[in-house]
Amino acid sequence: MKKIFLMMILFTTIILWVPVYAFEMQWGEDIVVSEPVEDDLYIAWGIIDIQVPVKGDAIVAGWDISVNASIQDDLIMTGGNIDISGDIGDDARIAGGNIEIDANIDGDLVIWGWEVKINKGVTIGWDLVVWAGRLVLDWVVEWKAKIIAWQFVLNWSINRDAEITLEEFKNTSGSGVIEWNIIYKSKSKIPSLENSWKASVVYQQIIVTDTVKKNFIWFIAWFILIKLLSLFIFSTLIYFYFEKFFFKVTKTLRKECWRSLLYGFLTIALIPMAIIILFITIIGIPFALLLTFVYVFLFIFLNFINVIVLSSFLIRYYQIEITHQKIWIILWLTLIFWIINGIGLIAGLFTVGALMIRKIDILQSVRGLQRHNM
Repeated sequence: MKKIFLMMILFTTIILWVPVYAFEMQWGEDIVVSEPVEDDLYIAWGIIDIQVPVKGDAIVAGWDISVNASIQDDLIMTGGNIDISGDIGDDARIAGGNIEIDANIDGDLVIWGWEVKINKGVTIGWDLVVWAGRLVLDWVVEWKAKIIAWQFVLNWSINRDAEITLEEFKNTSGSGVIEWNIIYKSKSKIPSLENSWKASVVYQQIIVTDTVKKNFIWFIAWFILIKLLSLFIFSTLIYFYFEKFFFKVTKTLRKECWRSLLYGFLTIALIPMAIIILFITIIGIPFALLLTFVYVFLFIFLNFINVIVLSSFLIRYYQIEITHQKIWIILWLTLIFWIINGIGLIAGLFTVGALMIRKIDILQSVRGLQRHNM
């Protein structure tokens, strides 16, 4: 891990000393972009307000995001509440909770969201693809549309073919229309939707049979059982194979609890920043991919780490020597982390931090031994 952080520092230094800048990157709790951006823009965290044009791509992640100026090229954005009122010169890829579009999109628009509204006066130059809880379309889609939504409100027009999967349809303006063909899927026919087409309409009924429901329930039950068993079995095997090492980790966790928390927080918080920095340089892409793999691996196997380290902590604290008692502790912690899954990340700050401290200490000891032998 220390080597990875050193590489991060190295590539950051290279980036900062390159004479020609190809991007601008910011992060923080509250960000207002009020100075001209001549190239690409990368922003992460907090409340974000883009008030000046961006003469390149914009990649943005935050909670409350407002785009009040144009983006010359592509827009990639994820957040909680998103409001876009500046025109997008190319494609837009947006994921969030509440999304409101009040600007023209010259290319494709792809949206994943819960509440999505495309306001009056907005024109989408090419295709529209939406996965949403509720979609309100108040203006024009020039080309094709593919929509999956619980409720779809069409108040203007889709000028080419449309493929729609929905539960409810509304045409509150009375002027919503699909100019070409439509294929739609729903539990039952929707006359108001069929009356909105000008060419051919194909209806496909969504049928959820008792067999499908039963198979789905069985699938979920088997999934839970297999996940519990795999968590328990692998945690047990890894614990007994590396028992001495995890005793050292739990000793670190007990004696340096707050340091473990700090290292865990830094590990989880800084790796995404390092990935962004490395991805935007050609030379750093292999390291960015490696860090991405480490980060995904960390979160996928976070409960394994928690169960193993905390089981080791309890076994050492209560000085348990009998094997089947150790296994019972691992089993109970497996059930706890499965039932109350939300505590996994909080516990992970401590357990991951203790692992990082222990790994760094081992690397320092090995290097010290090498220097001593020399």
